[in-house]
Amino acid sequence: MKKTIIVFLSAVVSVMLVKVASAQTETFTANTTIPQNTTWDGTVIIDGARVTIAQDATLTIKPGTIISSKNGALIYVVGKLKALGKKDEKIRFTAEYNEKPAFSLTYYIDSTGTSEIDMDHFILEKGGGNEDTASLPALTIRGKASLSRGIIRRNYISAVRVWGTDVKVEDCEIYENENVALENKSTSKTLKAENNWWGSEDGPTVTTIPNSPRSIIKGSLDFDPWQKKGPIPIVILPGFGGSFSFKLLSDKAKNDWWLTTLGTSAYRYFAKALILSNYYHDKDFFWGFYDWRMACENSAKKYLEETIDKAKEKSGHSQVHIVAHSMGGLVARSYIEGDSFRDDIDQLVTAGTPHLGSSEAYPIWEGGQLLDNKKPIYLYLWYLEALNWDWNKVQFVRKNFPSVGEMMPTYDYLESSFDGNPIQYKNQKEHNVFLENLAEPENMDKLKRKVATNLVVGKGEKTLEKIQVSPYEGGDGKWIDGIPNPIEPPKDTENGDGTVILESARAKNALTKNIFVIDSSHSKLLESGTKPILEQLKVKAKFPLLFKLMSQFLLTAKGPVEINIENGHGKIVSVSKQEIEDSQYHEEKIDGQKLVFSDFPADFESEEEKHIKITFTGLEKGDFRAAFWNFSNNDSYAKQEIDNPVTKGMQVGYEINIGENEITFSTVTPLKSLMVLINRLYEEKKITQWSTRSQLINGLAEAYQEFSNDKIDSAKISIHKTKNDFTSSQENVFADTSTKNKISESLEHLAKNPE
Repeated sequence: MKKTIIVFLSAVVSVMLVKVASAQTETFTANTTIPQNTTWDGTVIIDGARVTIAQDATLTIKPGTIISSKNGALIYVVGKLKALGKKDEKIRFTAEYNEKPAFSLTYYIDSTGTSEIDMDHFILEKGGGNEDTASLPALTIRGKASLSRGIIRRNYISAVRVWGTDVKVEDCEIYENENVALENKSTSKTLKAENNWWGSEDGPTVTTIPNSPRSIIKGSLDFDPWQKKGPIPIVILPGFGGSFSFKLLSDKAKNDWWLTTLGTSAYRYFAKALILSNYYHDKDFFWGFYDWRMACENSAKKYLEETIDKAKEKSGHSQVHIVAHSMGGLVARSYIEGDSFRDDIDQLVTAGTPHLGSSEAYPIWEGGQLLDNKKPIYLYLWYLEALNWDWNKVQFVRKNFPSVGEMMPTYDYLESSFDGNPIQYKNQKEHNVFLENLAEPENMDKLKRKVATNLVVGKGEKTLEKIQVSPYEGGDGKWIDGIPNPIEPPKDTENGDGTVILESARAKNALTKNIFVIDSSHSKLLESGTKPILEQLKVKAKFPLLFKLMSQFLLTAKGPVEINIENGHGKIVSVSKQEIEDSQYHEEKIDGQKLVFSDFPADFESEEEKHIKITFTGLEKGDFRAAFWNFSNNDSYAKQEIDNPVTKGMQVGYEINIGENEITFSTVTPLKSLMVLINRLYEEKKITQWSTRSQLINGLAEAYQEFSNDKIDSAKISIHKTKNDFTSSQENVFADTSTKNKISESLEHLAKNPE
């Protein structure tokens, strides 16, 4: 990061023909004349001063330079202003916050009839305003000028006012200016203003329309043709665990990512509001999935930049808006405040982002203690267990989840369990260098000058802030700053969203004044904050009138099986069908093991949707393992797991019943498949006596023969007899009770329905 040096300049004449400013920060606080050719580079702050470019001088502004002004600053061009940026290094004219409340004018650029202004790949924003009785635009052109491939936005009063006759404004994006975007005051010549985007596919307007995105123009302008593209695209960055891919389990998996079950309802509501507002997926809004285990900087480099490039290419815009939930905000900040930022983000909205960290990270990072509400880790670890990974160590968390370390708090969050005295963060052994770096003044200034930032924060939920700790002497590298007492610290404040305290989500008010505080839990912030977020992004939004927050049913599985899921309405989810709205099905083969992830929203208050039938059909001899999950809309979840042997063509069915915070299921294996299963269980010595195996097979074979001959009642009688004989079997015939229960459930089902 560049070091900031404040320098006070005056009109000094150099013996050299060209004066070059270093790539640091220069501040003008007094009126200054530039009498010779000069180059600006880095950051230039003009505080209430007038900088005049003299008649014979050229001010050249290098790509990537920021000119940030406040308190009525003025750049007066008598000579030449040359601001030629690059696609990824735009030259930015912007404003700091006015320190004098009476000022509505941040800065303005004026010129004379002899001046020349040449601007390319630039941003002109937050300029203009009122000075006494005068209304001043951000840029007034009286001489010759060329403005191309720039962004002209959010300027006060008027953006650009033209008096000169040799002027063109082309290939720019012009939007959200307070009043007039472009005004031609010349009565002798039409202003050439072709191929611009005016904030709407419909071009500019000469009529003031309240809340219209279309730019207002005045005077004689030739603006046809114009760019007929859609709105500035929105990239949605999920939080920790919001993205999933089998790539998380193996580099051999394809690079296919999707939205997980966790927090899905809130994300779906936000996305549906966009769709109702005529935003189209993969054109106007994009999911910014990423590997949430990684360090944020790596996620930004590997995933976020690629998503932004895709959004720019498909939309035709040079910048995007970012809406980031939770840790997604840290990924976005690491990109913006890093050295590889390419000036391609207009606005950043963070919802529940732990800008100062979260106390919940402490037990996980320092002790490998997985808190119950850290469901993303549990879902990920289910697959690791299914693949027989050894993961239950602190070293595993630190090696595989550097992101958790980057969410460790930087505020004073530890207290001594002996006397309750606070343990200052600066005196701890464990420090979050990542967040400390983001909070460095020069990095915060870079963010504030380059991106318009808005924060949505939640309150009113019990949240963990203070953790009481005792010294730990285990000698195993855990709890270097003390072991929590109790081991799962109680949530102790309502000044938070259940995961992030208010002060952290607000970043101590150091990032922006645009902060929206709402009553909401952490996972529902995108839903609760949809209205203020879309208002801030100037989306003329429509909202779902009837949107019920649904529970989510999730199936995770491993093994050589085909899977068919059927809900109570007879709709199917499988590898070839996703008939349930918003359902998804993903499968991947990794090192010979087939993995499956499938989920869909379900109204478990409905009797029909409480019942789900799942059929596993064997592809080859082997074993499969599966888990049925119910994630309720109050952030709780229930889970049931199964293990079952299978052979090619064999079917094993389960009827799932979902209750509040519970899942029950029964085995519904078909007749023929149950016979195959019994043989397999005998081969594996889970049924230990040949007589029991033969009794079951013979009884089922008789029932199958009668069923095949359409003798349904006789088939039922045979199954009942087999079931009664089986029930009287001794427990020592079976290797474990689960084997007997599995067969018993299947016989119970077949007795009612031999089909």
